[in-house]
Amino acid sequence: MFISASLCVMNSLMSTQQSKQNIQAIQAWAQSNVILMPSQKKEIAAWCEQLTLSFQQALESPLKMGLIGGTGVGKSTLINRLAGEDISVAHNERPYTNKIVMYHYKELDVSSISDNTIIPFGHDRSEISHIILFDFPDYDSHLTEHRVLVSEFSQNLDIIVWVASPEKYADQSMMSMMSTLLQSSKNYCFVVNKVDQLNEHETMQVIGHWHKLLGDSGINDAPVFAVSARFSSHTDQFELFRKWIMKKRKAHEITAIAQANIDHQIQQKNKQLTEMIDCQKIVNLVDEVYKIKDQLTSFEKSCHQNILDILTPDAQMAIYQYLSRQSRFFWPVGMAFAILSRMKQFSLEHPEKLTITDKGEMLLKTMDHQIDFLQTSSHTGKQKISLVQTYQNFMAHYQNPNQIAPLLGKMGTARTFLFGLQQGLFLLIPLIFFVLYLGGIESQHSIQWTQVLLFFFKAILRLFQPEGLIAMVSLIMIELLLSFQLASRWHRQLIKKSQILYNDLSKQLTRQLMLALFATIDPLIEWSEQAKQDCQQLNSQWTFLT
Repeated sequence: MFISASLCVMNSLMSTQQSKQNIQAIQAWAQSNVILMPSQKKEIAAWCEQLTLSFQQALESPLKMGLIGGTGVGKSTLINRLAGEDISVAHNERPYTNKIVMYHYKELDVSSISDNTIIPFGHDRSEISHIILFDFPDYDSHLTEHRVLVSEFSQNLDIIVWVASPEKYADQSMMSMMSTLLQSSKNYCFVVNKVDQLNEHETMQVIGHWHKLLGDSGINDAPVFAVSARFSSHTDQFELFRKWIMKKRKAHEITAIAQANIDHQIQQKNKQLTEMIDCQKIVNLVDEVYKIKDQLTSFEKSCHQNILDILTPDAQMAIYQYLSRQSRFFWPVGMAFAILSRMKQFSLEHPEKLTITDKGEMLLKTMDHQIDFLQTSSHTGKQKISLVQTYQNFMAHYQNPNQIAPLLGKMGTARTFLFGLQQGLFLLIPLIFFVLYLGGIESQHSIQWTQVLLFFFKAILRLFQPEGLIAMVSLIMIELLLSFQLASRWHRQLIKKSQILYNDLSKQLTRQLMLALFATIDPLIEWSEQAKQDCQQLNSQWTFLT
């Protein structure tokens, strides 16, 4: 019996905790989900608060237990032992002979119970804080109004404890009183008090006899406890009596919660929301979001060439000029390179530039129309999502050459050094031959300073002679040819390098553009994933509930 009582308590506690968690889970779901309107979220929040209040009131609903007995059977003493201290004054004569004395926890609101037939007494004993004890006037009093009061008020009780003593348990007035009460015998409990006056054999005889009397009256399933409210003895069954009361308290709690229809209200709210929210429409919207995502993925494949055409010619020219500024030239080569750059400056303007730009924007505008519809239908339009605006801002930013150059890096140091060394060799060798020709060098075993001075003096003199002028013109022509040759070769290398960098840049910009576009629709994608999950939970009757 007591193992099953413990299981009942454990199960009720688990049920209570689960009900609390379910209400909290529904409230959290309503606040975090994306398929409800703000007004609907407020409505559900208010509903959860009201449900929580009803639930709390159900939990705090006290067990109303009445103690009925004849004169001197020890009801007040039994109340004191239940409370763990004296909360009732035990006298042979009651202080209020024609009233019901109500003992309740002082923080419990009993205003709805109190009337002119009840004398309330508040106590601070937490052990019985959820139990209200009603001490009835003695039913065996000569005053008939006592019997009427007991009979009328007893129908408001959850359980009735009939208290008797070894001398009065067989009192026929008690059996007569039971037949007049509008209360089920399943809620009866019988206590034989003062068993400390009996030995074990006598106690068993009294309990057996009372069971027989009760059975003759049609009461077969009510427990009978032998209790000594004042003095503990080996036959005392007070702890069993207390456990029976606590089991009834838990059963009452479960009944009160069931009466509050917590689970039923949750089911009804789920049904109401399911009928109110068109989840199929939301699923269709989610599918449209995924289609837009797929369209963007397809747009990325063609975006590379579009960016090349849109950024032309400013981007490639900026790359070429950027590389040119990093180059180091000897003066003649630099002059030749500048001339070649002006003469061979490539024109990279394409008549299809605006057309291609328009094609990209038109595709994104089509997606924007779909997004506008989705934002309106899904109530996610707090901040307008525009792929076209993101696209235009991106293009305007990177069509500025100053924004492109920092992405290019620098020319290789080794390549620049080799080009400088090549310039020096190509320009210096003709000059050396020119000077040797003018100075008329001759084979000598030893060279003196006077001979060196004479050599340069001859070179200067011959410079102004006809053969010297012809040699100088030849030198200039040779140097110019070599400079143009070097400049042309370097020019071609820079064009090739700029094209490579241009292609790498277009790939890099394409990645950045797609990241920007996907970041623009990220709120819509997040909404679609959350909406899909919210609909699944709603249609499956909130699977997160325990």
